Amino acid sequence: MDRVLWVTARYRRFRNGVRDYYRLHYPLTATAPANPRLNPGGGSVSRLCAEPAVYETTIRAMLAPHVASGRLRVLTRCRPIAASTQGDRVQSVTFRHRRSGGGVGGALPAAGHDTGSGLGVKSGDREFQARLKTRGFELE
Repeated sequence: MDRVLWVTARYRRFRNGVRDYYRLHYPLTATAPANPRLNPGGGSVSRLCAEPAVYETTIRAMLAPHVASGRLRVLTRCRPIAASTQGDRVQSVTFRHRRSGGGVGGALPAAGHDTGSGLGVKSGDREFQARLKTRGFELE
């Protein structure tokens, strides 16, 4: 077990998930799988150094039951731009889709082209916006 007192049970589960991912999917030395403090990246900045993709996979696995039940939606390529709260609870969040294409999207409205509410010029972007709205998300 890690000797850091502030490590919560959830964070310990995350760290163990990262270690288990390496044990299951990566070739390791003969002694590494049995090491409860496995540090796959071998870094000295933390007791657990790993590849970002392994961290992401582990986080997605931990969130999977909440996504499957409909309690949580994971949006990628979006950033929050506004939120409303009631007390200490978040009631709604407004997202903006991150544009790809090196900032061309900002020049298009100035040239008189419709950008589909900030989502780009392709009709598929409007379809993406419509799908999100039917799921309770609002894009600006």
